[in-house]
Amino acid sequence: MWHLYVLNALNGLMNTYAGLAMVIGSVIVSLLPAPKSRTRVICNALLVSMSTENFLLALGHSIPCGAWARCSAGCPFR
Repeated sequence: MWHLYVLNALNGLMNTYAGLAMVIGSVIVSLLPAPKSRTRVICNALLVSMSTENFLLALGHSIPCGAWARCSAGCPFR
C-alpha cells in the first residue's frame, strides 16, 4: 500500500518538472528571434523529443528512466 503513495509522489514530481520545463522553454522561445523555416524547427523538435522518449521507454526496466518515461507517455503505474 505504501508504494502507491511513493508512485503518486513521483508522478506529482514529474508533473512539476514537466510544467517548469514548459514555462522555461516558453520564455526561451519567446526571447529568441523568429526562425527562417518554422517547419524545419517543428520537425527537429519532434525528432528530438520523440527519440528521447523512445530511448527512455527502451530503458524502462530501470527505476528512474522507466518512471520518467511512463509519466511522459501518460502510462499508468501498474
